[in-house]
Amino acid sequence: MDGVLEVLRKYLKITCQWENKYMAKMKTTTQPKKVKKTSKKVTVAKPTELKAAEVKKTTESPASVSWQGNQPGYYKRSGWWYLIATLITAALLVYAYKDKNNSFLFLIIALYALILAKSAQGPQTVYFSLSQDELSINSDERRYDLKVFGGYYTIEGNDVKYIGFRYPDAAHEDIIIPIDSEKLENAVSLLKQTELKEDLTAREPMVHYLSRVLKI
Repeated sequence: MDGVLEVLRKYLKITCQWENKYMAKMKTTTQPKKVKKTSKKVTVAKPTELKAAEVKKTTESPASVSWQGNQPGYYKRSGWWYLIATLITAALLVYAYKDKNNSFLFLIIALYALILAKSAQGPQTVYFSLSQDELSINSDERRYDLKVFGGYYTIEGNDVKYIGFRYPDAAHEDIIIPIDSEKLENAVSLLKQTELKEDLTAREPMVHYLSRVLKI
């Protein structure tokens, strides 16, 4: 009987040892593996860097600037302008008739008829193109090498802005062409990359000023 109990004790001891080993093994195999966290480094540009890049992009000068506008010398006239012009013309006609100055009478009639005829035709669309080498009007119609000019200047009109190119000598008339605000900024930015300098002391020619103000 004692021998049987001894065998049972040994059997239970072996069974308990085996069970402990089995449970320890299961614990190690079922334990979740540690995952190594990897974070991708994201480089965020600083506000100063973004601002510098934006400024650099906006200050880059274009290779050429093209735009279209009304023919130089065309001005948009209102109904009031035609009313005042008619009254002035009528007054000049009365004066010429009383003075018996037939030449002046016919001159006033011809000028007024010419203005009405040009207004009835409407403006002619002209295409302008400016590069670092030349200024062209209507493609091959007129081309100007920028080297022949002594400088350029801008004119702030009420309705339209202008850019003028001045010859070194006074024998040639300035080339003054209409241009919108956005294209004017691009044109000035382009011209700053050339040898042609902006003439800050230049004044609008008196003939162009009177034509622009009086719209004639």
